Amino acid sequence: MIFKKTFLFLLAYGLITVFSCTSEKEEVIEQENLIWYAQPATTWMQALPIGNGRLGAMVFGGTDTERIQLNEDSMWAGGPDWPATKGTPKDLKEIRQLIKNDAVHQADKEIVEKFSFKTVLRSHQTMGDLFINFPKNRTIENYKRSLSLDKALVTTSYVANGAKFTEKVFSSAVEDVLVIQLSAENKNGIDFNLKLSRPEDHGHPTVTISNPKKDEISMTGMVTQFGGKRESKPYPIDFGVKFETRLKVKINQGTVETNNGALELKNVKEATIYIVGNTSFYHQNFKEVNTKTLENLKNKAFQTILDNHIADYQKLYNRVQLDLGGQALDSIATDKRLQRIKNGNVD
Repeated sequence: MIFKKTFLFLLAYGLITVFSCTSEKEEVIEQENLIWYAQPATTWMQALPIGNGRLGAMVFGGTDTERIQLNEDSMWAGGPDWPATKGTPKDLKEIRQLIKNDAVHQADKEIVEKFSFKTVLRSHQTMGDLFINFPKNRTIENYKRSLSLDKALVTTSYVANGAKFTEKVFSSAVEDVLVIQLSAENKNGIDFNLKLSRPEDHGHPTVTISNPKKDEISMTGMVTQFGGKRESKPYPIDFGVKFETRLKVKINQGTVETNNGALELKNVKEATIYIVGNTSFYHQNFKEVNTKTLENLKNKAFQTILDNHIADYQKLYNRVQLDLGGQALDSIATDKRLQRIKNGNVD
């Protein structure tokens, strides 16, 4: 998945800090491994990834409009209806022999002819986007957007008009849910709205958005690809996996109101947003699965869900420790460190 690839890319630059030990007591002192930036992402590649193996997101960390691009691993157009390739084991053996004989161009031609559909456009697609719209023209200071590799947790924090604001995002494999916590330390809280959306497919709407409850948004649709190709010719795909993305918000104070599929929140000091998504690829009753997942979260506190997520994740993450040396440059943002390397400095 894209999340694993992004992690490995960053790892290759040696940006992971280390666990250090004191020789006398052999006590392990944890230095949190952070990839961090001093500004929001302006492109998808600058966003920070989270995921649980099936359900994930890219976090942009915007201060006027926060975008969280959503991902689910079975969002594909079409179905298992394409004919098999015409290549045989004998063809494969002949192609391998061509490669051994350095006839690579002929081998490539035979691969295309026998084992491919030539040019093909049929892609895994987005589950959509969550947009969180905050008040405009706030004065923003002390901005930081970070991914903790130790906790699989993205945190965005800044001071807005003199009051601290914090956003935490993670995807729990334990609960099979993506969780976002927003907290504002100003006396009257903060106003914002929540919107789910998904791009059109060559002018065709791809989702229907509604409010099944006063604190929920439902986005249902089917994955299509009207710009698809097969055999290097246009091949519109007008059917595919059906899905529902469901959002539920829980607040500690203030109000929540529905507004044409969106949610309007006012005077909120702390909000916990749950996002679940399921498809017809895994479940015929995928909407009921979403309902059950949200129901299971009803009496669970945010901190409990986060603690369980971290414990589950660290069973895998803590199997390996990598020590690349000191942490003298940890106070420098990741993009600045990459630029230093490009300028010929050592990291």
